[in-house]
Amino acid sequence: MSETDEGNNAWATRFWSPFNHTEMRDDRVVFFADELPPGVHVTSFVARATTPGDFVLKPAHAEEMYTPEVFGRSEGGRFPVLMPDEVASK
Repeated sequence: MSETDEGNNAWATRFWSPFNHTEMRDDRVVFFADELPPGVHVTSFVARATTPGDFVLKPAHAEEMYTPEVFGRSEGGRFPVLMPDEVASK
């Protein structure tokens, strides 16, 4: 497939990610990229909620490994986890 064909094919660019390594831990997810072009970058992951409650969603933090003065941060928030019967009543 040529570069011209890739520009017209949604599947050619839909699953590209600048992140080339991911570490999933019990308390965090860490994404690594060798090179990150300027702009907004979005990624997602699936987590299993095991305990109902109202939890704090910590802001994401990104920095360059060897120049940590170059960094970025996202918004934080709250993450409610409801029991199945609580979801139906809301």
